[in-house]
Amino acid sequence: MPNYPTLVFQISVIHAVVFRKKSIVQSTTMATPPWLLSRPVVDLRLHFSDKDITPPEIFTNRFYELCLSYSSYHRIYTDGSKSDNTVGAGVVHRNKTRFVRLSNTASIFRAELYAPLLAIEVVRRSKEKHFVIFSYSMSSLQAIRGFKIELDLVQRIIKDYTTL
Repeated sequence: MPNYPTLVFQISVIHAVVFRKKSIVQSTTMATPPWLLSRPVVDLRLHFSDKDITPPEIFTNRFYELCLSYSSYHRIYTDGSKSDNTVGAGVVHRNKTRFVRLSNTASIFRAELYAPLLAIEVVRRSKEKHFVIFSYSMSSLQAIRGFKIELDLVQRIIKDYTTL
């Protein structure tokens, strides 16, 4: 009879661990390889100067010029916000507004990244064809432009963008 090694499995039991399921972020691995995903076009033309030292009229003029370059596109505006213990993300398209409350523990960065997902949902449900999504969250735009798919929300944005 052959001499097989003995395998011993030790099972540790953790008692009295308290956690809230809604506070845990779910993470998934994409079925689509990253090299098959489309890179969203992120236009950073409005990020040319520090807003604390630039007169608002300059930004207004630049925004007007930007809108002219996307004149045939339908505009969607996004925002994420956090105040005291409330966190949320929202979008405005035409005369419709959609707002989603996020976990109280979510960061402002997470809220700002969640807002484009709401915008993509507006695009998905629309019969219109061409859209431009406006966000003033530089960190979110840089994460999307930088293809930071290690961030779950950026991964979802890029995946949904590719699907559309």
